[in-house]
Amino acid sequence: MAEQILIVAAHPDDEVIGCGGAIAWHSARGDYVRMIIMADGVTSRSYNPDIPVPRAEELLVYQQAIERRKTECRDAASLLGVKKNAVYFLDLADQRLDTYPFLDLVKHIEKVKGIFSPTLVYTHFFGDLNLDHRLTAQAVLTAFRPRLGTTAAVKLFEVYETTRISNQAGYGDFVPDYLLDISPFWELKQKALSVYVSESCKYPHFRSVQALRERAAFWGERSGVKYGEAFLTRYAASEEIAYGKR
Repeated sequence: MAEQILIVAAHPDDEVIGCGGAIAWHSARGDYVRMIIMADGVTSRSYNPDIPVPRAEELLVYQQAIERRKTECRDAASLLGVKKNAVYFLDLADQRLDTYPFLDLVKHIEKVKGIFSPTLVYTHFFGDLNLDHRLTAQAVLTAFRPRLGTTAAVKLFEVYETTRISNQAGYGDFVPDYLLDISPFWELKQKALSVYVSESCKYPHFRSVQALRERAAFWGERSGVKYGEAFLTRYAASEEIAYGKR
């Protein structure tokens, strides 16, 4: 039976980095995948706290760059088998999710949740150094807190650039309990990563395609496959938690 899958990422490209292989895997199985992108991923880069700019004006100034990231995101999603109209952009301020009432973040997610009742959700690791990543994870875990008859499994992914130093920053290690074999889907993930031209980085940057390939190989080695993605499971019955191939 096809599953209803929801991906909730803080910024455009986090979804491909963290679970692009899983997205392609679900699409190949016939599962229906939708995505929420919380923040614009652009406006923090020229942010100056000494010269505050109203959000409406900021969106106007950076409209072209924001639309470019959205186009890249939709194109990457399409490569992974996700319909372009199944991607929801909340357009929240980049690296400033903490400026919104936490309840607002939860309600945004619950609104999409109410559209199609996901059975499985992928989002960030709750201990990631990046504050937008942490708040996204906390909002997802709150929106999908177990209730009678409505429990959905939640799998937390890493964005290695910032997840790798979570323990040094005092947020704890990313210790996955679930590894998915993405070997047949690595090429699709690589193509989806390459779509993000505005975010392209040269090796050995942690977000470069080669570095991400090496990370996928690292997880694959631990489950006896060529390439893997690692997840920490939350809100799933114990018998649903597996280490190895799904």
